[in-house]
Parts: sequence; structure tokens; C-alpha cells
Amino acid sequence: MKIRTCIASALLVSTVGCSSMNNTEKGLLGGTAVGAGAGALLGRGHPGAMLAGGVLGAAVGGIAGSDQDRREDRKAAIAAANAPSHRQMSLNEVVQMAQRGQSDSVIIGHINATNSIFQLTTDDLNELHQQRVSDNVINYMQSRRGRTVIMQQRPDVIYVAPPVYGPGVSIGVGGRF
Repeated sequence: MKIRTCIASALLVSTVGCSSMNNTEKGLLGGTAVGAGAGALLGRGHPGAMLAGGVLGAAVGGIAGSDQDRREDRKAAIAAANAPSHRQMSLNEVVQMAQRGQSDSVIIGHINATNSIFQLTTDDLNELHQQRVSDNVINYMQSRRGRTVIMQQRPDVIYVAPPVYGPGVSIGVGGRF
């Protein structure tokens, strides 16, 4: 009866959690509960087995939850980096700012602030020159052509250096093969 109560308690605790908990915290809590329950089952209610199972379960659950948090954070960062600006500037807005006497630095600053991207055609370039948009602004608009931020995940590479042996030390394999 004692074992069943412990297992039921562990399973009940694993379902309880705050909505504000991240995946690492949820993994720690759930892993501890499941590990303690498994330890109770395998160790027939021995407290040491429950403790060992809880510790092992917390470690596994925490690692799994942390990995999930890392993946979610990475997806959010990629989405934010690749998201288009809320409001792209149009060519007409650039022309209006230039005709109102805004300085090149103010126009370029607004292009940066809105993260505007331009694909200027020959007709667009001619129109911008006719409307007296400065060459500095036009050149800057052309430099932002198709600018897209794409974050790519680097593969995790683990390099294990070969062991270094001192002078006079050798390793060999003997025997017949």
C-alpha cells in the first residue's frame, strides 16, 4: 500500500506546474516525480532508491527541458531576425522627405529605423534623380537591396585531440589477429 501511495503521489506531482514555468523547470519537476516513482517501483519502496530515481529523473528531465527551451529561443530569434519591418518605406515617402528638405542622414536613419529594403529599377533611379533625391540616399537605398537576415544553426562539432605521450612512451597492440 505504501508503494502505491508513493507512486500515485509522484504521478500527481508530475501533472502539477505553473503556467509561468519554462520547459527546463517543467522537465526538472516531471523528471523528479517520474524518477522517484520508478525508483520506488524498482527499489520496492526503499527511500534510497526513490532518491536516486528522483535525482536521475531530474537530471534527464532538466536536460530535455533545457534543450526544448534552447530550440524555442532559437526559433524565436530566427523569426525576429527574418521578420519584415512593420512598415516599409515607399519610394514616394523617400521623395517626399527629400523634397521637404530633410537631410540625407535623417532619411537614411528613417530607412534604417523601418528596416526598409528597396529593389530599385532603372525607372526608379531616374524618378529619384528627377525628384532631386541625393546620390547618397540613392546609393544607400541600393546597398539595402534584398538585405535579409537569415540565421543558420552551426553544427555542434566536438574535437577530441589525440593523447600526447611523453618521450619514451609508446602504445602498441600485441597478439595475433
